[in-house]
Amino acid sequence: MSSKSKADLYALIVDPEAREMLRFAVGEVRKIEGKVGADTITLGNLMIHIQQIVTAANAARCWGAFARQELGMSPNTCSRLMKVARAFVGLDCPERFQRSALYELAGDYVTEELRCEAIALARAGQFVTFPIVAEMLRKHGVV
Repeated sequence: MSSKSKADLYALIVDPEAREMLRFAVGEVRKIEGKVGADTITLGNLMIHIQQIVTAANAARCWGAFARQELGMSPNTCSRLMKVARAFVGLDCPERFQRSALYELAGDYVTEELRCEAIALARAGQFVTFPIVAEMLRKHGVV
């Protein structure tokens, strides 16, 4: 599938409305890629949306190729972004988090209690970085 061109991948989305929604969502990803926490969650939500469109078009087998060719991201990176979006639904202070801190806090091994502790720091005005999260994990005996 990796030999498919971008045009071929879009052609797999038969419904013109779904294809246009996909193009729009991909454009949004390109606009915000590489920014802080708030954008990480937005990217994750866009990835969820894009994957749903691709899957609904019975093109799920093409997800990896589409992610690499059109989004310039590995399927693993897309999965990590989606995991962050799912872990931080409704977060009211995402701009107070470094992207790597969100990745770490979205891990399966992180308790909801620890996530809430990090969110409380952010709400108190602290910019939550990866080193802060790593220290929290160490204190909680997670790592």
